[in-house]
Amino acid sequence: MNKGFCAEADIARVMARRDGVPFISLENYTVNAVATATISADTARRYEAFPIDFENDKLVVAMRQPSDLLALDDLRIISGFKIKPVMVTDSELEAAIKNYAQSSVGVEHSAGEEESGVEDEAAGEIRVAEEKPAVQLANVIVAGR
Repeated sequence: MNKGFCAEADIARVMARRDGVPFISLENYTVNAVATATISADTARRYEAFPIDFENDKLVVAMRQPSDLLALDDLRIISGFKIKPVMVTDSELEAAIKNYAQSSVGVEHSAGEEESGVEDEAAGEIRVAEEKPAVQLANVIVAGR
């Protein structure tokens, strides 16, 4: 690719075909903000995955490695939705996650200025939501819920 023989999108299309998932371009895709909000920016970075839409009760997630079963399972647990992985180019995925992370920081910063007296319980709930799925499962088992 660096030598100009193949375009990044061509490589991503071949990888999508190999993995049996659709290839899409985010360039002209309208991302569903509700879908995006199902995971945090940190989770998106950790799994190199970016939720873009809903389709037939599934969360459509653009991923660098759509065949990563552990990531798919973790994303299902974190989001609460079955996952439909799709392939995008690395550059589009990186840009989408970067923009999401920057917008998340801006929202958190402005919310912090307005509500400086956030309760400890609410902060604890946010931390729990950010924990790894195995930790969440263990907490549910221990709590007997």
